[in-house]
Amino acid sequence: MNELERWATEKSKALVDFVRQVRIDTVTHIQLATPVDTNQARSNWQLGDTISQVPLFGVTEINTDALNKAKIVPFYKNFYIINNLPYIIALERGHSSLAPQGMVKITVELMQAEINNKKL
Repeated sequence: MNELERWATEKSKALVDFVRQVRIDTVTHIQLATPVDTNQARSNWQLGDTISQVPLFGVTEINTDALNKAKIVPFYKNFYIINNLPYIIALERGHSSLAPQGMVKITVELMQAEINNKKL
């Protein structure tokens, strides 16, 4: 392997690792920014490369296996973070005093800044 191939391999791995870490950071931040009353809203974030249409009513534990999806979905595929609870839009719009600025918007702004500042 010549020097250029080594450099390209290192940059490719760095890009894959960076995309994976941004996914994990995004999911974690959204979950932690979600206000907690019954924990249903926080635990209803669903992750993956497909879109689920089914809210998970009665679920109050964060699915820790969900973060594994952020690690295994190939970096070049779409990655969805979904919450289908009927009141999630109200929470995002500041309905809860625990998250008056929402969860997703502030996370997107934070992650965009992280992406803009990254030097690969």
